[in-house]
Amino acid sequence: MPLNHLEQSLPLETAEFAVARGIENEPAFKWWVPYTLKKRDTIIAAINTRVRRKTHKFGIRVPANLREVKAIDEENGNTLWQDALAKEMFEVGVAFKILDDDENMPVGYTLSSGHIIWDIKMDFTRKARWVKDGH
Repeated sequence: MPLNHLEQSLPLETAEFAVARGIENEPAFKWWVPYTLKKRDTIIAAINTRVRRKTHKFGIRVPANLREVKAIDEENGNTLWQDALAKEMFEVGVAFKILDDDENMPVGYTLSSGHIIWDIKMDFTRKARWVKDGH
């Protein structure tokens, strides 16, 4: 199989092979191997950043789900996280029509899902943000 086919069909494996064999500085590899390996590293870093979850911000515990929201508010004796959630749901509620169990979905509409992002602002107010699940 000519190099051009390997480079196109298995670029990462071919680049790693060239580095392992010490031939990445050969003219056939030199122009694209560094780019391919750098792109791999960038993608891995982006995934690690997305996967890593913060548990605290400014020394305050940040919830990951609704169960933790209630637990944190009970521990602190306040409702700051629940209030932030109620505010966000009120603000985005105008954009949605919640159907009853016996109602059918209108023609042309699709089911959409989302999740809550929790954060603490610099003035220590709690923030909940409802976001779609990457659709």
